Amino acid sequence: MASPSPTKPVRARPLVPADKDQAIACLLRNFPERDDAYWRRGWERLAARERFVDLPRFGHCLDSGGAIVGVLLMIYSTRGEGANATVVANLSSWCVDVPFRAFSGGLTAAATRSKSVLYLNISAAPHTWQGVEAQGYRLYNAGQHLFAPLLAKRAPGARARLFDANVAPSALADDERALLADHAKLGCKTFVVDCDGRSHAFATVEDRVLRGKIKCEQVVYCAGEETLRRFAGVIGRDLRLGLMIVDANGPIPGLPGIFIAGRSRKYAKGPVQPTLGDLAYTELTYFGRDPLTGL
Repeated sequence: MASPSPTKPVRARPLVPADKDQAIACLLRNFPERDDAYWRRGWERLAARERFVDLPRFGHCLDSGGAIVGVLLMIYSTRGEGANATVVANLSSWCVDVPFRAFSGGLTAAATRSKSVLYLNISAAPHTWQGVEAQGYRLYNAGQHLFAPLLAKRAPGARARLFDANVAPSALADDERALLADHAKLGCKTFVVDCDGRSHAFATVEDRVLRGKIKCEQVVYCAGEETLRRFAGVIGRDLRLGLMIVDANGPIPGLPGIFIAGRSRKYAKGPVQPTLGDLAYTELTYFGRDPLTGL
């Protein structure tokens, strides 16, 4: 079905559950490489999430006389607790029908007006990089580091195990326990490393490199580069993981592998700097990655 022409007033507004079919139709028009099942699965996963107060569950759209002609999906989450908590919003699947491209700026402005939110764009296509940067986003990774955890040193006294939400709580922070439980439901590989009386959370999704020829695990959650470097060896040995890949700004010492400059560029705008290796509650976990394009 063709999109309407811009003969009626156009406005940006939050998406609501009743917009499901129209929003998916718009996404299919603009991302023909994705099928209907892909978008419906992602929409249902977003619908099942607990709604953040005063924040839209699905994101924003451009509405022209009741017809959806643009979509910007958004996935909200928080990092930290209490007064130190930061709201994070992953902007995903931004598209506008060709006759309405002049209104694209209004869609992004409506969706990203809060100065206290950390906005992430982790799948910007190459032809949009200049525009994304013009909107105030900054590139926060120079590429990705592909490594073999089996070849890394093992931390003395550390043990890695798969996460099980039904097992009595270990020495794992409440927010990380909830994060692992959520991502296990989304099909992510979730695991914990116990060491020196503390537990450290990790989550990955399947990825592929070298044009889809080699399988690896993309890190979507860890506390940071130092934590990953410290426990990569025990993760590789105890969980028998082959290759892993993580966002980085250069080769990571202690993780035997290669740095792939420019792969999977990611942008951020907001009050704090994102943590490399933290892609929890993003489109990678709710929708997945195209193994050929890397987007």
